[in-house]
Amino acid sequence: MSSQKEAVIFIPGFYARSKGYFLENFLAVGLTTRLENKPVEMERDEVKIAGQSGRRFTYESEAGEQKFLDVYEIFWSDLIDKLSDRSVKDQVVRGIFLFIYWFFSGIWFVARKSRLLLVQIVIILFLTVLWYYGNVVIALVAIGQNPSAFGLQVLPAEWGSTLAAYGKTLGGWPIWAVASIILSFLPTSPASLVDVMDFIARYLQDETVSTVGGIRDRIRQRVAIALGDVLKEAEYERVTVLAHSAGVLVGIDLLADYRSKISKPIRFVSMGGQIEFLSYKSTWISEEAARCLDNRLLVTWEDYYSEQDWLSTKTPTPKSGNAPKFNSSRIQLRMPLAKQITGETHDAYFFERSLLERLLEWN
Repeated sequence: MSSQKEAVIFIPGFYARSKGYFLENFLAVGLTTRLENKPVEMERDEVKIAGQSGRRFTYESEAGEQKFLDVYEIFWSDLIDKLSDRSVKDQVVRGIFLFIYWFFSGIWFVARKSRLLLVQIVIILFLTVLWYYGNVVIALVAIGQNPSAFGLQVLPAEWGSTLAAYGKTLGGWPIWAVASIILSFLPTSPASLVDVMDFIARYLQDETVSTVGGIRDRIRQRVAIALGDVLKEAEYERVTVLAHSAGVLVGIDLLADYRSKISKPIRFVSMGGQIEFLSYKSTWISEEAARCLDNRLLVTWEDYYSEQDWLSTKTPTPKSGNAPKFNSSRIQLRMPLAKQITGETHDAYFFERSLLERLLEWN
């Protein structure tokens, strides 16, 4: 029996907890349990090439050929300094910017296109307000205890006691009791949500820090190195770049400009992205999407979205002469309404049979 080896560069979303988190707990589970008519096994030991390590999946193709699919998850969340890890002062100041950036710059015009998108934005706005409210309360109490806590040396002492009183009133137990009940129904905390909002805003604005460089550059470099390592492996006949959630933004940004002297077919598979929504914030995203299709190394781009996933949108067909390379597929994610509202549907792509089958077989 002949055999064939393919590689997958997997770019997870922002909430990856560690390297291999989404591969081990989501993608691997879906591949090995949801394809009853196509048994897939994951080898016990890691597969290693120069510079990278991943997991190998073995199965038999429709043509009766033994196939090996090596998946390399590219963890990048460690490159981000999260807003929730900074001081309360930084969070309060940065929070004002985030409100202006996300909620007072045309976002409501975009929401008119979809009721689901409108509900999504309202939920995000509520959680952001709750997060900011909590930080303001903490800041007021801290100033009351130490008027110079946030560099306000000229603040009169009597003001401090007044602000502390306001903070204790705003942070009374009835308010937080109600907030706790609401938060118990949500899959993520307001702080985690604000972290990703802050990250995307910084990414879209191409933020550069003098000590560590650009946030886009650091992430793209890590993924580009992994993709280069895989392309150099002679045993791989072709490569798939698989991206989920915020990883879709990174994948587009990378493939738009990626060049290699090694000519192997590259397929891009995106799922659960927010490209339509984000393109209203930064026009360069649409331009990068078109450049992806113009890249000679990219042979096809398959995009998957679901109307049951309220945290993503359909990726618009890029305006390119190579538009036939792009194909968008709507899939039905069988999740109850409650999980759709809370956003838990966003990770269900990893268990969708039709998508997993396409990952294994492509023409």
